[in-house]
Amino acid sequence: PFLLFARGALPDWSRPALAVVGTRMPTGAGRRAAYELAFQAAEAGIPVVSGLARGIDGEAHRGCLDAGGLTVAVLGNGADGIYPVSHRGLAESILEAGGLALTEYAPGEGVRRHHFPARNRIISGLCRGVVIVEAPLKSGALLTADYALEQGRDLFVHGGCLEGENGAGLRRLAEDGAPAIFSLDAILEEWSPGTRRPGDSRVPAGP
Repeated sequence: PFLLFARGALPDWSRPALAVVGTRMPTGAGRRAAYELAFQAAEAGIPVVSGLARGIDGEAHRGCLDAGGLTVAVLGNGADGIYPVSHRGLAESILEAGGLALTEYAPGEGVRRHHFPARNRIISGLCRGVVIVEAPLKSGALLTADYALEQGRDLFVHGGCLEGENGAGLRRLAEDGAPAIFSLDAILEEWSPGTRRPGDSRVPAGP
């Protein structure tokens, strides 16, 4: 985008960020997978980027916050509004923790259906890697995967969420060559061979 509007503190962009995205209607396993992966990323000092939507996005933001990390919410509306309204408290927690709300839409711009596919290119563009946690075949998260490939980002699917309808999009991506990962360690190994997360702390019970 030519211009971005921001609320909150700009992160250190020299640090690689990780996008964690997926369906708005996840299974319990998908919620847990997104929460755990974001928690692990925060522990490793990796900012987590997502779209503040219901479902996988919200769990990714929460997991990062619970680990004391920085998370970036890319909005599909003006920076002075929060959608969905039910995530207003989550957005406030992101900003209070030193995170960021980012959008290409000017203050006062409301929610439009076409805003959400467009904002997905920003989510992937901000990151070194993108993980699709759960996504049916018609999920908007698959657009984020397409943008990630166009932008030369690393694309992963969550190996614990390949089954069922919500795993259909992941299975297609995996068949096309996207690596299936089960934890952050696999991503760190891809980025810096021999690297592991510091310590072995337990991820608290999330959703």
